[in-house]
Amino acid sequence: MTISLTEDACFIGIDFSGGSQPWRPQVRNPTVWIATLRAHGERLVLDDLHPVQNLPGSGDAFAKLVNWLGGGKFAAAAIDAPFSIPAIHIPEGSHTELVRRVGWMSLGHGRLFPTGEQLVALANSVSPMTSPKPHRLCETYWAQRGVNVRSTLWNGPRGGAPLTAACLALIAWTGLPCWPWSRRSPMLVEAFPAAQLRHWGLPYEGYASSTQEVRRDIVNAFARRLNVPTPHRYQMLDSPDALDAVLAAFAAVAVCRNCIGVPPPDDTEEGWIAIHE
Repeated sequence: MTISLTEDACFIGIDFSGGSQPWRPQVRNPTVWIATLRAHGERLVLDDLHPVQNLPGSGDAFAKLVNWLGGGKFAAAAIDAPFSIPAIHIPEGSHTELVRRVGWMSLGHGRLFPTGEQLVALANSVSPMTSPKPHRLCETYWAQRGVNVRSTLWNGPRGGAPLTAACLALIAWTGLPCWPWSRRSPMLVEAFPAAQLRHWGLPYEGYASSTQEVRRDIVNAFARRLNVPTPHRYQMLDSPDALDAVLAAFAAVAVCRNCIGVPPPDDTEEGWIAIHE
């Protein structure tokens, strides 16, 4: 089923973070970026690209993002962060219950969102972990295809638990429906830029730390999919996080236009990564 869209439908991509520093009101090198793609007929245009700190309002950027998303002036917003954890560790086997509990965790602790340690403790209370790095079905799928994935319950170096805890808190506070549990717009969608690049046959490893030449090849490949104004092109060449935000936005487009490259399974409590065909 294709979601009913206006002619100038808006699709959002967000490069996310589970750390507290990137959400400060002012940062020297922003790492959380927001991309806005707008439909002009059948053609997509990169309408805006900026750090999360540029959102309207005052205070920490996480709260500003919650308020901005809550306004719902978009068809779908795709976030480069996990939306769930392995099924065996989900409270009551319900994603809704998982979101509710993580939302409550962030109250009264003086933090923007729960820690990875708190999320792991919740998962262990449901079912003791037998592996320090359990994967969901979607992570297993991409790991088998050579993409480096993070476990949503690994709280060590480069762990996915802090990222997952922060994203679940964002979902809780916005109150927006999430794909694939819902297809009601406006909605949130899980994205994974490296998997998107792998699916398109583009460089998907090391482009964040490589020279601009690799990112230039990726941006050039957008030509048939997206009109990119020159200033935004330079932003993506300079910042891999800005590039990831644009890549994430394609997940929002995929769900709304029903052009998903890797369809989700019937059992969706673990969630699924949306990939544009």
